[in-house]
Amino acid sequence: MSTAHRSYTDRALMLLMSLSVGLISLGMVGLVATAWYPPGPITRLVIRVVNEPRVNGELHIEVDYCKSRDTAPAEVRWALLDGVEIMLPPYVVTLPEGCHVRVVALPLTRAVAPGVYQLQVTGIYHIWPWREEVYTRRSPSFRLLPEAEGP
Repeated sequence: MSTAHRSYTDRALMLLMSLSVGLISLGMVGLVATAWYPPGPITRLVIRVVNEPRVNGELHIEVDYCKSRDTAPAEVRWALLDGVEIMLPPYVVTLPEGCHVRVVALPLTRAVAPGVYQLQVTGIYHIWPWREEVYTRRSPSFRLLPEAEGP
């Protein structure tokens, strides 16, 4: 093989290696950047119980939130707290962009005893396959009344 050909081959290999390193570096920078961007979609989240809930009735929760951009649906988990965590059925929700106030009704079974509770809501947004944003808020304490008697 001639010296000129070897020199050309060496330069081509160096160019390919440089391009490979550059592309790998660019990919790594992009992957690391997704850990911070885009920022989480929820900018405000306040919850409170708005009724006097009873065992075997419904818990009405006012959810006051602001969402900065459109995203995939969120997984929402509800729990009653009184020293023990009582999980309520989770669900998936798509919230519209902007600031809104919604009232959500959650069923309460006879398995939940009367007493003083806090409601904890956890919303999980899957921003990227390798990143999720988790928002957890607690309501002020409220009293769960015994089941209403009669028909």
